[in-house]
Amino acid sequence: MLREDAVESDEIWTKLKALVAEVLGTDEVALSRETVAADVDGWDSVTHVEILVAIEQTFGVQFRTSELAGMQNVGDLVERLERALH
Repeated sequence: MLREDAVESDEIWTKLKALVAEVLGTDEVALSRETVAADVDGWDSVTHVEILVAIEQTFGVQFRTSELAGMQNVGDLVERLERALH
């Protein structure tokens, strides 16, 4: 778990890209703050749940349903991770 130490934004992005790529079964995935699931090949409703579970386990955070509903893109997700980890 990474929560014990403050995690910098670059570290979050690096780990997030690696997690998403792993769940999608690809070597690399391009993500930006504006990226939404529909922009990424293979990111469907099932992999969406798998990605969120992997994020919660890796970063040692737990999202409430209301938080998840408010996330519109990857940038929103990263902002919530930054707040949770600092």
